[in-house]
Amino acid sequence: QFTAMRSIPALVVGTEIVLFFVVFAYFAGLSAGYFVSGRLGTRGLRRLALAQWATHLTLPFSLRWIAGLFLRDNHYAAALIPALFLGSFWLCLFYSALLPLLLERSKEAPAPGNPPFARFYGAEVLGTLAGMAAIWFFPSLPAAALMLLYQCVFVLILHFLFGSRPILCAGLAFCGLYALFFNRLEAAGVLYLYRSRGYDLSRTIYCADTPYQRLEILEDQQGNRHIFLDGHRHYGTKTLSDFNFFIAGLPASLLEAPAAVIVGSGSFGAARQALRAGARHVVSVEIDPAVAAAGTRWLPGPPLPRDRWRLVLDDAKHFFGRRQETVDLIGMDIAGPFQRQLALLYTAEFYRLAKSRLTAGGLISVNLSGTFALQDPVSCRIVRTLLDVFGDIFVVEDEKSSGGFALAGDFTRFSKDDVRRVLDSAGYGGAAVWDRPEVERRYNACAGARPISLKHMDVYLKHRRRKLAAEER
Repeated sequence: QFTAMRSIPALVVGTEIVLFFVVFAYFAGLSAGYFVSGRLGTRGLRRLALAQWATHLTLPFSLRWIAGLFLRDNHYAAALIPALFLGSFWLCLFYSALLPLLLERSKEAPAPGNPPFARFYGAEVLGTLAGMAAIWFFPSLPAAALMLLYQCVFVLILHFLFGSRPILCAGLAFCGLYALFFNRLEAAGVLYLYRSRGYDLSRTIYCADTPYQRLEILEDQQGNRHIFLDGHRHYGTKTLSDFNFFIAGLPASLLEAPAAVIVGSGSFGAARQALRAGARHVVSVEIDPAVAAAGTRWLPGPPLPRDRWRLVLDDAKHFFGRRQETVDLIGMDIAGPFQRQLALLYTAEFYRLAKSRLTAGGLISVNLSGTFALQDPVSCRIVRTLLDVFGDIFVVEDEKSSGGFALAGDFTRFSKDDVRRVLDSAGYGGAAVWDRPEVERRYNACAGARPISLKHMDVYLKHRRRKLAAEER
């Protein structure tokens, strides 16, 4: 259930809006199972079990193939419906139909093949705890191992219901085939899904379901590798290389041998940019160990110097909350505020925390996730938040970078002309630069844009609602 439900948001680049529908479908499936349980009888339950098992043997591959069929015509909302039904509603219906029947049997007179209520219910609770423990204590457990265990347990349930040795033997044989072909089917399903979304990719390199997100690395026809987190591409194009320059290379060039903290890892491209620009030391803070390991193993790039760089596996809020030393540069190498956990790193509360860990004249560099010059609502809200927290701000926009970036701090030691000089020398002479007075004048055109804070975090909900509507049109 964890693997299938983790896959659904990644199918349609989902955020909390999609997760709401996933959870709704999940509990609707549980309710439907309880409703039909007393009406099925033993024969009906056996037929339902066979139908469920036949479906489960296709998971999670079938979710991607079905979603891909709809996504070829950009019908994101239509793709969500079968994914929710197959991966959430239908997935859990069987268990809520099975348990009440077992509990009803336990009320009958004790018999050798009819254990008491406590044993039935205890087995159900232990199964839940075992699944939670597997995910918690083995976060890097391959999806193949987790799903194979799941299929084998399902075969044991079939054996319990039918009491048939041939069904047990056939089920274990199918589990063997499932294990044999899992990786190939997984790779083919992931590739088909992203090709259906319009990406020119040739093969799947690596997939993982972590406690934080769905991680996938694919390769295109030219041999370039791309990293996707919950369906969002985070690395693999020239635009994303430009992103690393504006987040790390540009601010590091404006400071003198800065000590830097880069929040996020991916390919570690931002850390390399900061080091090339003269940073004396860089700390990369990454919450997901699987992403850091995948970036090191599967994504290209020269080795990072161990005497000038180190990796810390931690949540950025916790890292800055317990850190006492100050730094000259904080680079936010993260995606836009389109999921709740990411939106927390765009709030006024987080910026105040980051500001308290900056040296005098230090900077924080932020992706505006849109074009501020065109009054993009997300960009306007990020800029408003930075204006409220920091005394100085520069906004830089370049056509090649697909959006804007902000450099914010107090008592900055450089000018707008200094920013232009660095941009010219790096080949970004066409980029636009605005200082605080110009940013404030432009912000006045962003009607109703308010700061992002813990009390006003609707930015990710509104964005995804607009996105789904636009994609469906």
